[in-house]
Amino acid sequence: MQPSEHLAKIVGTEPLPRSEVTKKIWAHVKKHKLQNPQNKREMLADEKLQPIFGGKKYRYVSDGQSGQ
Repeated sequence: MQPSEHLAKIVGTEPLPRSEVTKKIWAHVKKHKLQNPQNKREMLADEKLQPIFGGKKYRYVSDGQSGQ
């Protein structure tokens, strides 16, 4: 996939498989300690993630679906 302008700030500008994009997003979340300590399925978006996820929090749903 070709990263958008906002996503490129995290994963770079070169096209990547979705699996690599996911890995790089999780690396960013872990590096900046953006996982909610009370709810590990929730990410607390920083200024780079907010335009991608559309808000300050993003909840991961384990069945392959995700949402806010």
